[in-house]
Amino acid sequence: NQGAPYQPLVSPADEEVTYALTKRGGTEDITLEMIANDDVRSISKIPSKLCLAAALTLHRFAWGLMTGSANIFDATALFTSGHANLAGTGATLSQSKLTAARSAMRKQLAYGDSNNILSIVPRTLIVPTSLEEVAFQITKSAVALPSSGNASDIPNLHTGMNMLVLDHITDDGTSATSWFVVADPCRVPTIEMGFYQGKDVPELFTQADNNVGSMFDNDKITYKIRHIYSGAVLDFRGFYKVPIS
Repeated sequence: NQGAPYQPLVSPADEEVTYALTKRGGTEDITLEMIANDDVRSISKIPSKLCLAAALTLHRFAWGLMTGSANIFDATALFTSGHANLAGTGATLSQSKLTAARSAMRKQLAYGDSNNILSIVPRTLIVPTSLEEVAFQITKSAVALPSSGNASDIPNLHTGMNMLVLDHITDDGTSATSWFVVADPCRVPTIEMGFYQGKDVPELFTQADNNVGSMFDNDKITYKIRHIYSGAVLDFRGFYKVPIS
């Protein structure tokens, strides 16, 4: 009212995301005899294979936050009807189904405010190997792809959308034909990864001193690989899943 002080607004409650770092790694021993008998130099490839294994472990962990079934910060699964980010079954990937997923994500509401429609636009289409070709067509074609498969002169709304194929997606318990859309992390928080002391690449150590350790005791060279990290889903509003079965 005229001349009256402004009143305090209603502040929303907190949504808190927490996670604890986890140490991953192991050791591999190589004896002097193994080195002497290695005719094809396989042993020299062990360090690079250890690093590759660490990279694959990180890759699966990060994407497992999306494809897995663990509960997120609100004690429910990432994809639920309550989050308005899970389609019904039977929605094979197509132009119209991707449009429906886009529409659903755009209608997501801000936390604690049903009047604030976020207008989030999907940035990346994520598919298993079996859907690679159709995903490529939908995201790269300049014109829409009608269900009949015939040519179209209608501009394609999804042109320029990123596409990513996750070949291991069925290993995480996800249907081989389920697919996902994810928003731009710059537009809405999605997943956070935290690395111990900021080391986002694994550390590889070698114990090869002849005077100490396993080399002194057993004539063994020991490799140790170590990677410490964890992560969590920050907001379900930037994800949408379409299961087929």
